[in-house]
Amino acid sequence: MHEKTKILFVDNDLAFLAALKRRLSPFQPAWDMRFESSAEAALKYFEYVPFDVLVTDLEMPRIGGSLIANLLGSMPNAPAIIILTGEASREGADRQLCVPFQYLAKPCDPVSLVKAVTHARQKSLSQISTLYDQVLEIVVHKMRQHGLLHTDELPLEYATLLGIRHIADLLGDNCLDDHPK
Repeated sequence: MHEKTKILFVDNDLAFLAALKRRLSPFQPAWDMRFESSAEAALKYFEYVPFDVLVTDLEMPRIGGSLIANLLGSMPNAPAIIILTGEASREGADRQLCVPFQYLAKPCDPVSLVKAVTHARQKSLSQISTLYDQVLEIVVHKMRQHGLLHTDELPLEYATLLGIRHIADLLGDNCLDDHPK
């Protein structure tokens, strides 16, 4: 079973949030959705529960959506950012944000929002996969460079596993004995 996509919706318009919650209720089996009416509440929630996608309005009292999007979007393991706002054009969001985001204008039909969330999540997973591959390449290169791996013919994943096992052996304590070889 796949883990649910965790989505945080932030908008100070309570009626809009309630309508959004009703319209998106069919997606509850796949999405773990949280609806907050302020950036402060969203930040407090994020402190305890990381999420995959942030959907936020830009214009809110005290702390605006651009601040929360910039803050959370620049953190390690940042959520994908979707700006869902009544702003007339994307240019206003472009000026306020310094992190990657998708833009949707209110009113937004549920199909467009579902597509945006799905796309944002897939793009995020793709970026993680690419980063993982890049890290594997660097690790294997460094292991070969320092003589920890003695073959160039193994696929990257096998070489990495062998390198990790070799490092574990060097560290001692049979730290990988619990795992199958």
